[in-house]
Amino acid sequence: MSKLQRLEGIITPLVTPLSKPDRLDTKALRRLVRYVLDGGVHGVFPLGTTGEFPHLTRETRRNVIEVTVEETGGRVPVLAGIADTDFQQVIKNGAAARKAGADAAVVIPPYYFPLEEGEMEKFFVRIADEIELPVMIYNNPPFTGGSSVTPATLKKLSADPAIIGVKDSRPEASKMTELIRTFKRRGNFRVFCGAEGIAAEALVKGAHGCVLGTSNLIPAFLAGLYNAAKKRDLKSLDKMQSAFNRLRRIYTHGRQPWSSYVKGLKVALSLIGICSPIMSQPLEPLHDAAVSEIIKELSEFGIL
Repeated sequence: MSKLQRLEGIITPLVTPLSKPDRLDTKALRRLVRYVLDGGVHGVFPLGTTGEFPHLTRETRRNVIEVTVEETGGRVPVLAGIADTDFQQVIKNGAAARKAGADAAVVIPPYYFPLEEGEMEKFFVRIADEIELPVMIYNNPPFTGGSSVTPATLKKLSADPAIIGVKDSRPEASKMTELIRTFKRRGNFRVFCGAEGIAAEALVKGAHGCVLGTSNLIPAFLAGLYNAAKKRDLKSLDKMQSAFNRLRRIYTHGRQPWSSYVKGLKVALSLIGICSPIMSQPLEPLHDAAVSEIIKELSEFGIL
């Protein structure tokens, strides 16, 4: 728990490198973990959206956490995703994450059927009661049938010492500002921004950190963005966010926004020698024309 008491900074929601659509590439995962840690990120989050967790077998998910914990070696906190549609399976996933050595569990509300507000509160209370890990709430309404963990519900849940914070991926700056204001005086409850387009703004306004998929690719740059925000170097921060936004064109080359994000990121990582662009089934890698565009975009940023 000591590692989490001042949890802040850039958290990397790790890509899951694959050698085949159904097989973890262990060497590539180790290489990725070393790469982001050397880049200065402050924590890692295996099995989030960027990690394609819904398409992975439970055995693969368990292996992802085990390898991540081992390769991290205690240098930064490991916040393991344990989401599932089945409540009892969430509990089992939490037990597996704890056994593997994760420092905390990240939990998104059950996807498919939207939850009412009272159901949402009870769900997280039960999770916190039944798993032996601190819980980070993951709020991402597009993946949970549109149901959102409201500020009012979060305020109630924050009273539970086992619930340590929220990662909010809504792209509206006003909603992030509301969360920051709500928890400004509740120092033990951490607010993390998961929307890349408002990362700099969220940090300046008081978010404890950001969970950014692009930190798989440019960890040092985004650690620098966080440091600039801490120093309130607004001129540098504005330039960095603008450059960051231009780089994010690598995510625009598919027809489905969320899968295009992971596809573009995996292509970019393959181009710098971290992992293959192989996706979990039934997702397919981007076509050659898209890869050519990503090469140009990476070159413009200065990566290639």
